[in-house]
Amino acid sequence: MRGLICLSLLSLAANISQAHAQDSGEIHYVTRPRLPLCVEPGGSPRAELNIGTPVKTFERRGDWVRVSVDGWVRSSLLSKQVMTKDAIVVSAEEAIHLLGIVDQRVVLAEEEGVRKVVLKLTLKNLSAGSISSWSGILAVLKGSQVLFHAPLSQDKASIPAGETGEAAFHWDETEAPYAALKANASGGLDFRLLRVKVK
Repeated sequence: MRGLICLSLLSLAANISQAHAQDSGEIHYVTRPRLPLCVEPGGSPRAELNIGTPVKTFERRGDWVRVSVDGWVRSSLLSKQVMTKDAIVVSAEEAIHLLGIVDQRVVLAEEEGVRKVVLKLTLKNLSAGSISSWSGILAVLKGSQVLFHAPLSQDKASIPAGETGEAAFHWDETEAPYAALKANASGGLDFRLLRVKVK
């Protein structure tokens, strides 16, 4: 009788385990920037995950899934496909504590018969020292979709620590960023700086 009870309990535990671990071992990728990583389903955030972050899922509770970085995220905000654009992973080498975009404006212009789109950025120096020049990659997202990425640099920045500075970049009709920025000139885009190097 004791053996039958143990077998029943093991069977019940296996069924519960299958219900909670149906995604066990699978790799997914975060599909939106700054996804809260919660201590428990619906609980308080303990950290944030960047778009493109790979996570291994191993337990599910309703629409929440436990991931390998020891926290909980919404399962609908994960994907089995990494969010990339021309092989650049958006989450890779993001500028942390160096330079941040605090405001952006998209302006349509025409110069000598050539149509252009101008992106005006307000940048904040998040580092401990003054920034005299910088370079990096601008990634532009709409929701979880990467619209384009482009290399940017500014040789004469002169941004003291903790202060903001301005930078402007333009593309004409023959360049990929033109159509994406023109179509979304009214807003709704997420601008992120990656692989930033400062001097």
